[in-house]
Amino acid sequence: MNRSALVFIALGAAILAGLFLLLRPDSGAPDATAPSVAAVAQDPAITPPPGALPGEPGPVPPGSEPLPAEPAMTAEWVVRQGRRESGPAVVVLKAGDEVELRVTSDSNDELHLHGYDLSLPLRAGQTGSLRFRAQHSGRFELELHHRHLELAALEVRPQ
Repeated sequence: MNRSALVFIALGAAILAGLFLLLRPDSGAPDATAPSVAAVAQDPAITPPPGALPGEPGPVPPGSEPLPAEPAMTAEWVVRQGRRESGPAVVVLKAGDEVELRVTSDSNDELHLHGYDLSLPLRAGQTGSLRFRAQHSGRFELELHHRHLELAALEVRPQ
């Protein structure tokens, strides 16, 4: 290599190193543009809405409608020793219907409704309830996630 090429490479490397040192974010200093966790917690502008207490539902957001007092359909299952002991194999409803799925299992698991991507942790011996509005039409698998047990199929027909 000739001398001018080496000088050019060294000068380019020095410029790149200088730009890196000048423009890199300082990992030790907090970002001045982002509020700290303490500042967010104490910021009076960020307050929970009235009625939003821990463990209680808050008010219904504007533009949405509350769920009806009673769902259009309720389906219940009992699972023992990894098998469906009772409950329907297929649940059929119309798009827009309110549905409640109730499951009692003899072991801890997770109820999962594919396609809606809804899940519910289940505790052994306790009935879990998953309530939602069926807005997407199609056939969706309802399963106990840890046991890989297809509990039922949810068929939502168009209105």
